[in-house]
Amino acid sequence: GKVAATGKISELLDSQDGLEPFEVLVKGVSVDQLKQGLGQPNGLAIDEASGFVVLRVPGEPAIDTALAAARSCGGKIVSINPVRRSLEDYFVE
Repeated sequence: GKVAATGKISELLDSQDGLEPFEVLVKGVSVDQLKQGLGQPNGLAIDEASGFVVLRVPGEPAIDTALAAARSCGGKIVSINPVRRSLEDYFVE
């Protein structure tokens, strides 16, 4: 084997680019409507889960874009949560 990285767990799990990803949960809008409202999503991932549309944004600056698109389509914001990487995620990367 070979040592790929060393350090404190908190340091290893910090985002390399300094942008912490977020998930924005939206209801009252479909994935297709939201994709249309976003146009070119610039790093935003859109999925559907348990009756909600989940927008995964690459960092805090992109949250405003996601919120504006959701509101323009008639969606209601349910929550905005940071996405924490696990040690397993780090290992797989």
